[in-house]
Amino acid sequence: MRPATAPRPEFGYAGAPLPFHKPFAVTMPASVSPEPARRQPDGAAARPMQWDAAYDIGLSAIDDQHRKLVELANRLLEHPEAGVRDEAVVDILTRLGKALAIHFRGEELIMRELGMPARRLDAHVRDHDRILDQYAELNIGAAAGAPYRAADVFAQVIDWVGRHMLEHDLGIKDYLPA
Repeated sequence: MRPATAPRPEFGYAGAPLPFHKPFAVTMPASVSPEPARRQPDGAAARPMQWDAAYDIGLSAIDDQHRKLVELANRLLEHPEAGVRDEAVVDILTRLGKALAIHFRGEELIMRELGMPARRLDAHVRDHDRILDQYAELNIGAAAGAPYRAADVFAQVIDWVGRHMLEHDLGIKDYLPA
């Protein structure tokens, strides 16, 4: 019999991490096998995150936004060596920031409407705040001339999106009407 969950490799990047980047380890359903967002041992570029239906929570409004966030992150790999001040990367990061803010506001409203208990909702919102704070730190670093590359930022974004979906968003399923 196959176990319900299996250890999952970290989302992350084996290169120089951003100052606030902390890779994580959680367990995922055995059916989920996202491509790790890390530089390969042979030095090959990071691979894009592959969407899996196991990431869906069952609300199209949230699921569609999650797919969009992953797509935006993956677009960073179109310019892996570009700096964060490169026009294409700035455009992606601007779109990402807007998408994160809109997504988090909508998700918080939905969770309140579903009656998520205050403790769980507060933890979820704190994680939204953590991600937005780190997004702001990324932008401040970029404005100050930090030498972040798009591939480094990709690793951070996948860490944000992956961690958050697995640790928080999949729990929304527990409050959906049957």
